[in-house]
Amino acid sequence: MVINSNLPLILIPFLVAVAIQTAQGSKVVTMLVVPGILIPVLPELGLPLEIVLMSIASGTFLMTIVVYLIVY
Repeated sequence: MVINSNLPLILIPFLVAVAIQTAQGSKVVTMLVVPGILIPVLPELGLPLEIVLMSIASGTFLMTIVVYLIVY
């Protein structure tokens, strides 16, 4: 299912992290929950674990940056 989409594979961990971060707000919890969600899909993605980790971290901090830009 994931492989058949036209979405670049690097964006899948990023977008999952953005969704979780937006829903619950804690960066630490997001960094702990998202890998648990993505573990079954990682073999299908075929990405190195370091790249997946950086994509998750980037998605986690995206909403923080957006909120700081809006507030300040």
